[in-house]
Amino acid sequence: MRCLLARPVALSLAALLLAGTAGPARGAFITFQFTGTVDFVDEALSGTFAVGDKLTGSYTFDSTTAARAGSNANFAVFDALTALNFSVSGYSAASAGAPEIQVDNDPPAPDVDRYAVVSRASDGLTGPPVNDLELNFFGFRLDDSTNTVFSDARILPTTLDLSDFDNRRFFIFFEDGGDNGTEATYVVSGTIDSLRQPAATPEPASLALVGVGAAGLAVRRLRRRA
Repeated sequence: MRCLLARPVALSLAALLLAGTAGPARGAFITFQFTGTVDFVDEALSGTFAVGDKLTGSYTFDSTTAARAGSNANFAVFDALTALNFSVSGYSAASAGAPEIQVDNDPPAPDVDRYAVVSRASDGLTGPPVNDLELNFFGFRLDDSTNTVFSDARILPTTLDLSDFDNRRFFIFFEDGGDNGTEATYVVSGTIDSLRQPAATPEPASLALVGVGAAGLAVRRLRRRA
């Protein structure tokens, strides 16, 4: 009686486990959220930006992306970004094609270990003009002057801890377009205050395992009663 009862349930549990874990592999997409504080505003951009303004944003990248051709253990570029957005005060910009993450490991002096995210208007970054100046660039860099945070630039980091970096800066560049025969760049810059991954949402396989655990408890109770 006990064996007949336990066996079909055990088979059902195995089927449930397989159903929860089967299926195509998911891409290894990772999202980071960041915040910062503006500490410099070019006079030409005042009125829209001010010292003390808060930066918020996020970016997503494919962690399986290989380093670009020509990269080496000391300097690598990854065309890994799939999305990026940022907002400062009431100003917002975004890109679905900003490609670039840069990693420096033990570069020649005076450079240091660096992690940088770069998004350019030429790669799809879009945002409204400010005082007739066009958005050209957004980026931030994290520098480690001890040169100990990375071991090989060709390894794309999937976790980052701001405490490992002693210089953390972001930059927003605007340009006048060069209509008068020259091009001038105007800058908003500041410090990166936080960088974190948002809390993960349980995937279907994880939810299935929870169900398996609950079913297992039910089986043990039925056995005790039998």
